Amino acid sequence: ISTIPLALKNIKVIIVNPLIDMKDIEDIKKLSYKLYYEKECNYLLSNVEIDYYDHMKGLVEYIGVENICIETNKLEWREAIRAASKKFVEKNYVTTAYVETAIDSVEQWGPYCIVIPGIAFVHSNPDLVINNCLGLTILKEEIVFGDNYGKTVKVIFFFGAKEEKDGVLTKLIPILERNNNIERRRPLIKFFHVTP
Repeated sequence: ISTIPLALKNIKVIIVNPLIDMKDIEDIKKLSYKLYYEKECNYLLSNVEIDYYDHMKGLVEYIGVENICIETNKLEWREAIRAASKKFVEKNYVTTAYVETAIDSVEQWGPYCIVIPGIAFVHSNPDLVINNCLGLTILKEEIVFGDNYGKTVKVIFFFGAKEEKDGVLTKLIPILERNNNIERRRPLIKFFHVTP
């Protein structure tokens, strides 16, 4: 945090007004949360044993084919989150408040849930989860995720976990990391034999 422009290699600098204002506080809060979330995700990625499933078949087995959806409509990011969560709200796995809180979090903190480029891991307050759930939604085309951030996604993993120990991410991340599955995410539509 500085009141003058600084060019520091590999260090994010936020320039603030010497008489700090609310916008500066919001910028600091967003960066702090983003850095915290990145640190947590890096910890997760580096400390998870990568021996759960092989290739994309493991992904389908882990999620369940009934929880995979190809969204053929062009959606705005809020609509995409609602579409990705719809079946879980209908099945009473998560509350509508859970979904709206997830949207509010992106509005407040930016697209913090994009840990892997092009993929959003949408989740919210565990207190609003009734039953654990995980779904995969593949969008017809990439959408800008969050307002004014320029990050795009084509894949949304929507999940609800009652407790951190339920390990949704600790099981999902290794599947995506294994054998370069992240780079192969674009052919997911072909993998599921669906033509939008």
